[in-house]
Amino acid sequence: MRRTLLTAALALPLLSACASGGMKPRYDRVAGQTNLQQTILKTSGGLTSGRFAMTVNARYSWRGQGPPAPAQFAYLSFNGWPRLDAGWQWLNNNQLQVLVDGEQRATYNGRYSGDIQKSGLYENVTYQIPIGDLAVMANATRVEGRIGQREFTLDRGELQKLREFVDYIRGGAQ
Repeated sequence: MRRTLLTAALALPLLSACASGGMKPRYDRVAGQTNLQQTILKTSGGLTSGRFAMTVNARYSWRGQGPPAPAQFAYLSFNGWPRLDAGWQWLNNNQLQVLVDGEQRATYNGRYSGDIQKSGLYENVTYQIPIGDLAVMANATRVEGRIGQREFTLDRGELQKLREFVDYIRGGAQ
């Protein structure tokens, strides 16, 4: 009986990590905060499509090492790698427009940064999104968005990752 309880106790954190897509908060001792990041979307570019590689990460941080503080908002961070000859895609056109189940949901303004790297350009726009808006997106059947001319769609698996992230920071999947 004791061995069964011990085995179950050891398995619970593993099951929780698997259920939450492997999300693992990381404590930063210097900053005194815990950070959680979940990759929601990864796309590749294409020479003929004119599209460039992009990732979308959901992020949230809270003070201390315990469970997350109640979330009022989280961040969506969009990273893009446009070709050098295409120029800066988000420098002057970085508003995030979101459609949820075909309906205009919201438009968000973000914080932009860009850099020239050996392989070309790198751009990042980070948006502070109210947790209620993220929950609506996460529970939708289809989410479409656009930053500048770059469009994207979140499929069922990507929406599941967003749902797990929102549940985690709301206290439902620790």
